[in-house]
Amino acid sequence: MTKKRRAKVSFLTIFLVLGISALLIGGGFFMFGGKVAQTSLLTGKVTAEETSGNIATNLGVATNLKTVVFEKEAVPDTQVGMRVHYWVIDGTTRSYRNGITTASGTTDLATTVGMKMDMIPFNTTYPYGDKVEGMLVDKENKPQNLYVHLGAINFTTVFYKNGVNVTSLTVGAGETADLDRVEFKNADDYSMIRVKGFALGLPDATNVSEIKIGGMSEAGSLPKRIKDAGYDLFYTIDAGVQELHGFDKFVSGAIQIKSDGDDVSETMTYTWVDEAPFINEANELSYGVQDDTSSHADVGLADAGTGSFTLV
Repeated sequence: MTKKRRAKVSFLTIFLVLGISALLIGGGFFMFGGKVAQTSLLTGKVTAEETSGNIATNLGVATNLKTVVFEKEAVPDTQVGMRVHYWVIDGTTRSYRNGITTASGTTDLATTVGMKMDMIPFNTTYPYGDKVEGMLVDKENKPQNLYVHLGAINFTTVFYKNGVNVTSLTVGAGETADLDRVEFKNADDYSMIRVKGFALGLPDATNVSEIKIGGMSEAGSLPKRIKDAGYDLFYTIDAGVQELHGFDKFVSGAIQIKSDGDDVSETMTYTWVDEAPFINEANELSYGVQDDTSSHADVGLADAGTGSFTLV
């Protein structure tokens, strides 16, 4: 009697084990067999992101990516119309295109599911756009939100000596006179300027032999934009381009102005120069104070915070 029960139990156990194994194998086939491996248009390799959902199902299908552009500093975000620059990346091929979005609608950018895209919007009113890189195109046609910054218009430039705002400085013959600093402020709300550097202009017969500005370095050569505006010196910010949003300011280090053997009695002019994006002659994105065409056209905002300072 006992032996018969053991035989039944053993048979039942084997049956259950075989059944569970079959279910596991079948379930595994169901879970993993449903995901079809596809070679990526992007890298030639299969990734989880590119072999699942809409991308796996529609890989290679033509589609229009919708883009919407918003002014980033606006409260609430304000939709604006402008040109969107974009690059479609298909395997090792990268091609430049562009399209216009309206203030109330979207831009349809012709693409293919599975491609990657780099995008940036900008124009003369909104010279600085936030760049989107490596966005993977799917079939859902969800609008891609892009953001731009309104170029600032009003600025202030203030020089300080012994903690006091000054508009002139005495520089004796063969002497070096000091200023505490110069401050440049974006005086507009809901706006931005990307400050590249500070330009100075001196008379042809100047008695100034050297100017040093803390936190800034004199550029080795003058951009055409600076020369054409009549400036002689250009200082770039050591820490790199500074993005000044509403009421932000850049503060330099100490300034030293050295005279030659004669007393200084002249007016020094100044301006601040921004750096902005542009599409270069190779149809790629570049940043600068001027473009790379033969005319070296200005890009970004007009020179900002322009004024004069008296040396006596």
